[in-house]
Amino acid sequence: LTERGYMPSYSQSQPFTSTRNLALWTTILLGTVLLLDVINVLLNIVYLFLASTYPDALGAMMSEEDQDFTELPGGTVVTVVAVLTLGMTLFTFASYIATIILFLVWMHRSYRNLKPLGAYKLEYSTVRAVGSWFIPFVNLAQPFSIIKEIWNKSNPNTVELGNTDYGQSQTLTEISAPMFGLWWAFWLLSNFANNISFRLSYGAKTLADNLIAFRVDIVSSTLSVVAAFLAITVVRAITARQEECHKRQMMNTMASGYSDTPPFMQSPMPPNFA
Repeated sequence: LTERGYMPSYSQSQPFTSTRNLALWTTILLGTVLLLDVINVLLNIVYLFLASTYPDALGAMMSEEDQDFTELPGGTVVTVVAVLTLGMTLFTFASYIATIILFLVWMHRSYRNLKPLGAYKLEYSTVRAVGSWFIPFVNLAQPFSIIKEIWNKSNPNTVELGNTDYGQSQTLTEISAPMFGLWWAFWLLSNFANNISFRLSYGAKTLADNLIAFRVDIVSSTLSVVAAFLAITVVRAITARQEECHKRQMMNTMASGYSDTPPFMQSPMPPNFA
């Protein structure tokens, strides 16, 4: 505390950065991925239906041999579904890439906010928060540990309120806490199932092989739907928790009469002409 009542704070060198807008776009992309996974489930169900209704046309389309299946019964329907699947695959791939990038940016900024929120002795770094996703075997557990650290060290209850009047509800964050483990479990299961589905589809040579791949893909996409929904909950919960913690800090600072702004940056008092 200086003679002029200025209390230095860590936030001057590394201020808190709100992630609300970033979290909003991240949840929108996660919702898009969720919707695409639902559509993928429906497309796989359509393929199963076509396999029982027009097996010759579907088998000819999926055969490695160059066959004209459009002249077979149901060939037009099979062609339309195949074109839709191709377009859906390309759009899904682009959406997944955009979602991954935005989620990692959100995670990086959320981890960087821990020190301005008063956290000490962090176990990882902001670089590690992103890089852990790309290290084999490490990415099976460490990203979840980092997410948990962000959650635990953004606890608004660690900020003393004093005599301030603060009544914001923590319903969202309290409900979301048990879902972290579920989100990670479904994320891992969906990735394992997706890997199996991709290998089956890539190695399928007969209609029977493709039917197995369709069924596994339905399971994979269903797990992805749940994982995306829980990921939305995680992003919203952590963002709300950090915003609440920061608001408590600001209210506590105002109540104690100190400012995080240095005196030379504060606006001068207006003259009194009374």
